[in-house]
Amino acid sequence: MSIKNLGEDRTVEFWMGLRLPIPKGMKIPACGACGDMYFSEEILEAMVRAFTPAYLRHLNAVVQEVRVAHGIDVDRVARACCMRERNLVRMLDGTETMGQQTRVLLEVLARSPGEMARLLEDRPWAPLG
Repeated sequence: MSIKNLGEDRTVEFWMGLRLPIPKGMKIPACGACGDMYFSEEILEAMVRAFTPAYLRHLNAVVQEVRVAHGIDVDRVARACCMRERNLVRMLDGTETMGQQTRVLLEVLARSPGEMARLLEDRPWAPLG
């Protein structure tokens, strides 16, 4: 876990590519000389508890964005990500962990309507230009 110390606006890379603010009032021991922060198991567990609701809201919003943009159900979103609907549903409710690649794929598909349409229509991939 990497920390970006911006004074009051401290952030942590919660999962690779997903930087979240460290909750105000959360005390994290730091080196007086260099400012590096030290994380104990208790602090990491507290951060997971603090960040998980926001992370799940983000994942659900991304899936909803894909669904609305393409008029599809969760099963079609899951199949576009090469998974079963039940696994995606478990990831969205927090009972199963979503891997970094799946999260990034969902975020990219949400912002790439042409590629998502290609996947939904089962058209072959055409090399770029």
